[in-house]
Amino acid sequence: AAGFTIAKTAAVGGARLLAPGISFEKQLSQLQAQLKLDKSDPQLAALGQQARSLAQSGISPDKTIQAQTALAKKGLDAKGIIGASPAALRLSSATDSGVSETVEAMTAVQSAFNLPTDQFDRIADVLALASNQYGMTIQDVGTALKSKAGSGVDLFAAVQKIAPAGREKLQANQIGGAAQHMVTVKGDNLDGDIQKLFASWDSLRINLFAGQSAALRELTQTATQWLVQLNAWVTSNPALASTLLQVAGGLTLLLGGLSGVSLIATEVLQGFTI
Repeated sequence: AAGFTIAKTAAVGGARLLAPGISFEKQLSQLQAQLKLDKSDPQLAALGQQARSLAQSGISPDKTIQAQTALAKKGLDAKGIIGASPAALRLSSATDSGVSETVEAMTAVQSAFNLPTDQFDRIADVLALASNQYGMTIQDVGTALKSKAGSGVDLFAAVQKIAPAGREKLQANQIGGAAQHMVTVKGDNLDGDIQKLFASWDSLRINLFAGQSAALRELTQTATQWLVQLNAWVTSNPALASTLLQVAGGLTLLLGGLSGVSLIATEVLQGFTI
């Protein structure tokens, strides 16, 4: 019993340690299915590497893969996702918006102004700066910009046109690197340091899991086969299985009754049960 307790405690601790890795692998498989990639495709490995490497900037791998998945739903391929994900994540952090909201706003503006996918960094800067300077949510900025698209109007001219009354219009020299600047300023405190700590910790746990994934899968699949075989045996031998269950139950009750009477007898019966 003592040995089992120690093993159980260790197993539960190990499971908690590797939990982010299990979740990450599941999300990566979903992204793989979405993009119709093979397991061995280097593009899939690059997506996973990107999700882990951004942890040093305070962005958890889980949040990165959320952005990648949201971009995949918008029709971007693996190369486009790798290029656009950092911009979406910067915009999310700069405006305290959800990843899905920032991806929706970015891709909507990109489509409305017919901009190439390599312009996502600039789009993120414009959206972040406009949201901050105009006091608007990221969704409102995106909607307002879409309404100004067309007739040859470029993105900068459009963002000037949506400035609310009494608000200073954006200037061209403010835009470059605006989102990253906002993220850096907002993260220059203890809370920002803690976010980087936890993001790095999650990344470490995912990497630990990646190194043991094959062995853990083999162990799980083996245990599954044991249960399949046991289930087949119980199905084929219902009477014997029932008898064994009744004997085990009777011994358990007997052990409980004797526990206050005789320690020696209890130990003997425990040995018999084993």
